[in-house]
Amino acid sequence: MKLDKLDMLRGFAALYVALGHWVDCNEATPFIIRQALRFGQQSVILFFLLSGFVIYIATSRAENVPFRDYFIKRFRRIYPVMLGAFLVSFIISFIDGNFFELFNVKVLIGNLLMLQDYGTDKPGLWFTYFMRNSPLWSLSYEWWFYMLFFVFYKFLIRSPYRLLTAFMISFVSAITYIIYPNHASLVFAYFIIWWTGYEAADVYFKQKTFTFQNMKWLIASNFAILALFMVYQFSQHQIESAIGIEAIIVKKPIIHFSTCVFFLGFGLFWWRFQLIGFNQLMGVFLYVAPISYALYVLHFPILKIWDLYKYFDYKESILNMVIVNSIRITVLITLSYLMEIKIQPIINKYLK
Repeated sequence: MKLDKLDMLRGFAALYVALGHWVDCNEATPFIIRQALRFGQQSVILFFLLSGFVIYIATSRAENVPFRDYFIKRFRRIYPVMLGAFLVSFIISFIDGNFFELFNVKVLIGNLLMLQDYGTDKPGLWFTYFMRNSPLWSLSYEWWFYMLFFVFYKFLIRSPYRLLTAFMISFVSAITYIIYPNHASLVFAYFIIWWTGYEAADVYFKQKTFTFQNMKWLIASNFAILALFMVYQFSQHQIESAIGIEAIIVKKPIIHFSTCVFFLGFGLFWWRFQLIGFNQLMGVFLYVAPISYALYVLHFPILKIWDLYKYFDYKESILNMVIVNSIRITVLITLSYLMEIKIQPIINKYLK
């Protein structure tokens, strides 16, 4: 089963993140464009929702799938392209001459085990993303969402309490993260966002429509965890101001859960108006969807880290900017196409 609108959104989100990082490293980009493209992490929340929706489609007609088969399908979808991104980072760092400065064996192992995160202002970081490729942070979340989903698939998929179970896992994990910041707790605190996509798909295919009535518990679940983080941050800020005890920062979770609630609310609003203008506005991104995953994990080292300007005498030259960015974009699109369209089917064929 294939829904073009999902692919349009997937293509949009991937291209939006890539463009945001691209314009951020081009000083000539107008301020208003930079501001319009600064919500890359919010786009990742859209990825999570779409992923949960798609897993419903992928598993709704299959029963009693062995974990081995399920694991291999998830592995071959995520790992080969991710390893390709590692290889690209290796090559670029060698070209730029900073491989030994950037390469870290522990970080590599942490990323291979899907334990990486974005740690600029997120306490409890175990491993950072590999060789400065920041979009890799979200893959650890996606991977463990898949692993936890299999438990639901085997034991809870027909339970009337599955949404409540998913919410309680996330709510308790959010509390444990506040008490003892750690990556595992934060990942499972976010599980409800991904699971919201699954439940939204269930609503769509069974009721053929979205209403506030059939979506209210999904909105409420995400809002409850958002409220938990907000109340904690506000109360700790008050205590910190009064007696000087430093609080952990939960800015990112607040932003991410706010984004999820916004997407659900805005989606309901747009649905009420029959998604008017959706295809006209988003249709072009359907062409990006087939390479969206590779585009997402490859763009950062190619567009932002790769130092091509060192081969030119005048960095500020408009001609040099055109040449450099033309090379970067050509390489990015070519590699994304090769990985997703040419190599991935071969991997799917032989890794069964």
